Amino acid sequence: MLWSRQVIVGLAVLFFAAFGMTAPSLAQEEEAAKPGLTLVAGATGNTGRRLIAALKAQGIPVRAMTRSLENAHEKVGTEYDWVVADVTDISTLPAALDGVENVISTLGS
Repeated sequence: MLWSRQVIVGLAVLFFAAFGMTAPSLAQEEEAAKPGLTLVAGATGNTGRRLIAALKAQGIPVRAMTRSLENAHEKVGTEYDWVVADVTDISTLPAALDGVENVISTLGS
């Protein structure tokens, strides 16, 4: 049996009411469902370039990681949120990861 969205939402509202809680609004649910910032390591490589383009096309916020900003701008372009970092230099990673919810590595692919 497939349940419609209305039935599921209705059950959720009843559940919240039964425990004296307020159900989240649809706007809150939609905001929570939005994808967070995704860091792509290896963004200048063949796979990385395709991935950041696909994520951006889907409206997913992307931060592209590179070891060389000049190389990244030359190979891929300036339309991405580039961050200079290197996985072999741990001191560069905190800034790259600031505000990031998801990490995808295409290093060596």
